[in-house]
Amino acid sequence: MISEWMGNGWALAGFTAISFVLTHLMSYLFCNETGRARLAYIALFLGGAALLTSFHSALSTVNLAKAELLTDRLERAGEDIASEVSSSEKFLCEFNPIRTDFSPSNFDQIEEQRLVACGIFKKINIYMKSSWDKSRMAFAPPDIDFKTVKDPIWKHSVDRLERATKEHLLILDQISATQPQPWLLWSALEPFIISISWCLGLAAIPPFRVRNKI
Repeated sequence: MISEWMGNGWALAGFTAISFVLTHLMSYLFCNETGRARLAYIALFLGGAALLTSFHSALSTVNLAKAELLTDRLERAGEDIASEVSSSEKFLCEFNPIRTDFSPSNFDQIEEQRLVACGIFKKINIYMKSSWDKSRMAFAPPDIDFKTVKDPIWKHSVDRLERATKEHLLILDQISATQPQPWLLWSALEPFIISISWCLGLAAIPPFRVRNKI
């Protein structure tokens, strides 16, 4: 849980002021050259730890901006899928073929394939409207086998939907990759770590008191 003093500018200012005074007083009263070297080492160590947390925070900020841009693309990709499903269902199910003397010899097989494709897209449309969250889920209708549609005319609708589905999935993966989990506690403590590191480093610089060697 994040305490109220974390992320508070006045708390950080007070902490820095107190740390500045205490570290300089400690350096003046107790530190010889070895002690100041130790203070400097601790300051460097804390500064390095803060550098890591700072990098992670910066990465999270940059990735958040990328995710916002990708969200717009994801919305458009989801709309493309919905458009493909709606238009393909209308085309396949409302198409009214008429046999004529010029009809191909495999007219019945073509019509059978159309009805198969029509049934598939009806199931897909039901799934899309009832179970699919385009902002979070990959488009994966259950128990759908596109391989049963082999006629090139009707398969064109399947191909368009598969392309739109792959684009949507690609963007989902990109969004997932740009959302690292933030280190909330470390991020909240980071300014205070930098503050004490800075104070220790300053206290280690001037030789306030030179002790006599025995």
